[in-house]
Amino acid sequence: MDDHPHQLAEIFRAMANLLASQRANPYRVRAYRKAADSILAVTGDLADLAARHRLQEIPGIGQDLAVKIEEFLATGTIRAYEELKTPLPEEVAG
Repeated sequence: MDDHPHQLAEIFRAMANLLASQRANPYRVRAYRKAADSILAVTGDLADLAARHRLQEIPGIGQDLAVKIEEFLATGTIRAYEELKTPLPEEVAG
């Protein structure tokens, strides 16, 4: 069984939570949450959809999120997520 949808949904939910904690744009936070739900509802194979450039046919998945899904499928991670998880140094954050 392909576990990519669950892993990806987990990452998108974590990104939404991190963005919410940073008081990011609520529409952006909601977009990540909606994308997580939509990915779990996909009945086909994500890698197959990506290979056929059809990720944007998934409700709530636009160009930006499609690129992140492709990155995850290729590398197992999403750079933007890794950057969100890394706290800013105090001299920058303060």
